[in-house]
Amino acid sequence: MTEHTGYISTANAPVAERLRQIADIKLAATEVLKSLTSVLVPLSVIMLPNSEELVSAIDKVVDRSFDIAVTFVESQYALGVAALNQLSSAAASS
Repeated sequence: MTEHTGYISTANAPVAERLRQIADIKLAATEVLKSLTSVLVPLSVIMLPNSEELVSAIDKVVDRSFDIAVTFVESQYALGVAALNQLSSAAASS
């Protein structure tokens, strides 16, 4: 095993852990933003006619939008882990 291969395999676990921490922070921030949006956006339409229906529709749009954001963050994490694994595999085969 060459020196750089040993370094890459040693660094793999801490880097993977940092990727997980970054993803967790992004997910937590997204959840906070979703909560704020769920409260603030309906406030802007509460005085309109049929506001109950509008608030319900807004809640659905907010939920769907933030579900997409969560999926994006999880995909970024999966891509980062896959890239890290490819790097480790390439180093091990050289």
